[in-house]
Amino acid sequence: MELEVYQFISRKNVENRSLGGINTSPKQRPDLKFQIQFEIIDKSFEVNFAQLIPSSPSAGAYEYIDPYVDVYMKERWPKCIKGKANLNIASSEQLDNEILKMVLPYLRFACWHLKEHVADLKKDKDQFSTQKAYRREYLGHQMFDFDGNRRPSASEKFCLTDIGEYIGPGVASIVGHTPFGQLNEFVWSQIMPIENPTDVATDLPRIREKLNEIRKHYNTYNELNDARRLLSNGELRSAIRAAASSIDAILRYYCVIWGAVFPAQGLQFHDKIEKVLQEASKPSFKKLDPANSQKLLYLYRARNSMHEGDCYYKDNSGKTVNINKRDQVGELVRAAEEFTLWMDSLV
Repeated sequence: MELEVYQFISRKNVENRSLGGINTSPKQRPDLKFQIQFEIIDKSFEVNFAQLIPSSPSAGAYEYIDPYVDVYMKERWPKCIKGKANLNIASSEQLDNEILKMVLPYLRFACWHLKEHVADLKKDKDQFSTQKAYRREYLGHQMFDFDGNRRPSASEKFCLTDIGEYIGPGVASIVGHTPFGQLNEFVWSQIMPIENPTDVATDLPRIREKLNEIRKHYNTYNELNDARRLLSNGELRSAIRAAASSIDAILRYYCVIWGAVFPAQGLQFHDKIEKVLQEASKPSFKKLDPANSQKLLYLYRARNSMHEGDCYYKDNSGKTVNINKRDQVGELVRAAEEFTLWMDSLV
């Protein structure tokens, strides 16, 4: 039997590569023998079915990409760890639903523990949670529309997470397995941080309140949306102003969420970002994504140049770079988008 597991990650600059293979079995069922080959690849399908926010499927072909749930849904989780597994069963036993309830979550277990075999996975500290929290997960009889999209689910099964788990969403599935009568997928969402979690029964009202806050937040990227629209219209200076404002807004938003103090004047903008992240005990964006961190600095400098009636920035060598092309501004806007989505993933 062939199975697949995908664990999604939040940065584009993670290198695509083979991660090797493992042979493994669940302790409680050593006769179930998995051979799994792992690699890091670009996101190969949309993962809105694994949204933290439950979503009921509806009739139609394109309901699964819902801009009213998350305007940047397609941009989230751009890479993934993929595991392709063969399952050999020593006995002649058939896989019923009770066994599948163990087999599918075990694929996630194997994927999450790959970092114990591939040491350089541990260096991506922004991909792992630093606090207990919640995520949504469900086992399902997954079906696909005629474009190959998975259905979302309205399941409200939330589970406590532990420190050190992968932050992002994922899915484990049986390849080519008809869902009728049997489970064929196990789905988990990204982690949702919540202060002092206890248990689901107690925390469910707080979880629902937090989900409403997230839904509103996902739909309020006004400055980013403006930057993209202005860029499309060729209004380059206005696009830069909007993108720079979006970074200011997202940083102020998370200062409130994390209880951090917004830095005073005098720091360059990428250093303001680092100061907030450090105060909130979050990973360094400058270390994890130095290219985009640098572009945020240039975005800030370009915005500040406009009072002089021009649009430019000075690079780190002191060279003046005039901004007069759409591609130049597009790179700065994309850096703002990737930073914002990365901030949204942190736990």
